[in-house]
Amino acid sequence: MFNLTMGKKIILSALIPLLVLGITSILLGNSALKEMGKQEIAHVSEQILEGSKAKIHQLTNITMVIMENKYNLIHHQDTSLNPVALKMEDVIDASVAILEDIHNRDDLYEEEKKEMAKSIIKAMRYEDDKGYLFITDMHSRMLMHPVKPRLNGRSFSETKDINGVYFINEMVEVCRRNGGGTVSYY
Repeated sequence: MFNLTMGKKIILSALIPLLVLGITSILLGNSALKEMGKQEIAHVSEQILEGSKAKIHQLTNITMVIMENKYNLIHHQDTSLNPVALKMEDVIDASVAILEDIHNRDDLYEEEKKEMAKSIIKAMRYEDDKGYLFITDMHSRMLMHPVKPRLNGRSFSETKDINGVYFINEMVEVCRRNGGGTVSYY
């Protein structure tokens, strides 16, 4: 079949193992690179998820400050005689439970959690749809205002209530200091 000289046979017998070794090395190296890539992707995904959880937690805390403020203002009155206060209490309790549930979900990415929280809070109303909840970030920037969406993205760091209180800044500071709490504003 093939008439090979002794020299060609020797060269061929030396090259075949080298060729097999080279192909094996390439396949193993490719497999190792794929595994390293998968591990790196998993690591980066985990870091992103942890950052997302922290941001969702901040959003939840700010929203809770707003809700606790309204809740505490209502509870200084006799709520048994105030149907608006009772409705508000129900909305706040439901909001807190829903936001905690969203925050604890592992099947959603950060942006999905944020959008879900915004969408739910945006739809929540009390007092014949006159009362509403809003969301700001830790820099006093409005993230979601259900009645005036043009305010979304605007900074409220210089906004005062009628008593001169920088109420959004106060809410952010209470969250930073205590993880949540109450800020009175008018």
